[in-house]
Amino acid sequence: MININLTPFPLAKLRADGYEGYIVGGAVRDLLLGLPLQDIDITVFGGDYKNYASILARRFRTSTVIFKDNIRLPLGKLHIDVSAPRGGDIRGDLAMRDFTVNNLALTFAGELLGDPTDLFAKRVVPVYPRALLDDPIRILRAFRQAAHFGFELTDRFFALLPEACAHLQKPAKERVCYELRLLSAARPYEKLYRYMGDYGVLEAVFGFRPNICNLVDVLKVAYGESDDLFPLFLAAIYSDSGRDIKQELRALTVSNAHQNAAGAVTRLSEQVFNGDVHSAKAALWEAENIGLKGAVLIFGKVHFGELAEEKANFIQDNRKGGVISGEDILALSEAAPGAWVKTVLERTKIALSFGEIAGRSAALDYARKICRELT
Repeated sequence: MININLTPFPLAKLRADGYEGYIVGGAVRDLLLGLPLQDIDITVFGGDYKNYASILARRFRTSTVIFKDNIRLPLGKLHIDVSAPRGGDIRGDLAMRDFTVNNLALTFAGELLGDPTDLFAKRVVPVYPRALLDDPIRILRAFRQAAHFGFELTDRFFALLPEACAHLQKPAKERVCYELRLLSAARPYEKLYRYMGDYGVLEAVFGFRPNICNLVDVLKVAYGESDDLFPLFLAAIYSDSGRDIKQELRALTVSNAHQNAAGAVTRLSEQVFNGDVHSAKAALWEAENIGLKGAVLIFGKVHFGELAEEKANFIQDNRKGGVISGEDILALSEAAPGAWVKTVLERTKIALSFGEIAGRSAALDYARKICRELT
């Protein structure tokens, strides 16, 4: 028997008269791997899980968020998810879970139930023959957990994969989007993505076969460079697909922010790396968000090869402010204030940022020349 200490989490506060409760799934896995807890999943027997969640909410003095199959209690950076059992008892519940690394439970006394052998061996093994068919979203979860934890996908998993892949359009799009977003944040193991390509996983999700080599290369360059790789992941998926990225991401329930960012990366990358030098500078300058400029640079380095390396220097300095202002521009001309002031200022700052001119004196001379052209 293995006992696990959840100190400093107060296990006693999870107990309630008339309820037999267990911590299950990912929380137990993370504890055994020595990882910090992000959430605690609890399944309860002997009473209604909604009533049990209300008891915990009062004890922890928190609110409840009701979902279709569970109730969430936010506790600062941690949250508790309470759900109804999947079987008549805890053994039956565990037998219906996805993978053996997750079919583990912990009593409120800290006693482990289940066999952690596959977890310690880092093997992703389906718990039962219909594990993937019963919930095809588990396919994406398997690849995501393999990437995140460094697990190996097993022959038993791959044996069940082809039939289940044909059903990947069935899960709610919100669940698919959630798993893809988490997958994009995991370390990009090339082998896993090639498996996803070979077995048609991404094709089943997106409706076309993306360029796996390009996707892997983009994620390798970007990994560790950004806190949010999802827009780059989506841009790499849709690059050269000829499809309406905005419309398709909306159907996938991708957030507006991620839709806009992914679309901007693809459009701006084409504009920057397929255009001439002047167009590239102007396009990058119009991208107010510095993070977006960086994303374009990362994506372009991979997608457009040597041309990207040459043009990459355009955005290294980004904006150089403080050298010249709108007041300076107005002082150079007798014309009335208007939109021309912004145009002159922007063109001058572009020249400063990309090293065509240097210093205040050169900036004023450059702006004066543009003023004569426009006024």
